[in-house]
Amino acid sequence: MKAHLIIQRLQHSLAAKIISVASCLLILVCELHSQQVEPNMAAVLTLKVSAMEKQLSESGNGLTIYVADAPEIAKELRKIIGTTIGKSSLVSVQEGSGIPSSVPDIIFIGSSSNAAKLIRYSRQNHVLTISNNQDVFDAGASILLGKDETTGKNYISLNITSSKEEGLEWKPALLKIARSTR
Repeated sequence: MKAHLIIQRLQHSLAAKIISVASCLLILVCELHSQQVEPNMAAVLTLKVSAMEKQLSESGNGLTIYVADAPEIAKELRKIIGTTIGKSSLVSVQEGSGIPSSVPDIIFIGSSSNAAKLIRYSRQNHVLTISNNQDVFDAGASILLGKDETTGKNYISLNITSSKEEGLEWKPALLKIARSTR
């Protein structure tokens, strides 16, 4: 009888260890397949998406992008200052981690650490929010620049509810190419 109980406990213990190892491997594989858009592509896609927002692209003004917690993306955006965005153009890229000192036209949020404050700020000031971080998008950013885990192709996700709260008006072209949510 005791031998049977010992064998049964060993089987349960071994099964628990196998499940634990399998779970760790699954998490590791998921993390390896999760990819962010490369910084240079994130910069280009940020401008392409901005060109599809009516107020930004049709104002004819110089546009400012504030980049929070994403220095590589700020660096790439600085390389393309002067690029035309509809009737407007990119004139300035500011960088920081908290609330910007002056109201920009676009906020690129790279980390979830200050995302809630930045999203609240963007809604109060009608500023477009863009991120390459799924957690930031889930917290309420309007646009996610992602990379499909299976195909490796870049994609754009649009949070319609957040866009409305930020006072954005999208051209129909974005609605055709973006993955829409909420």
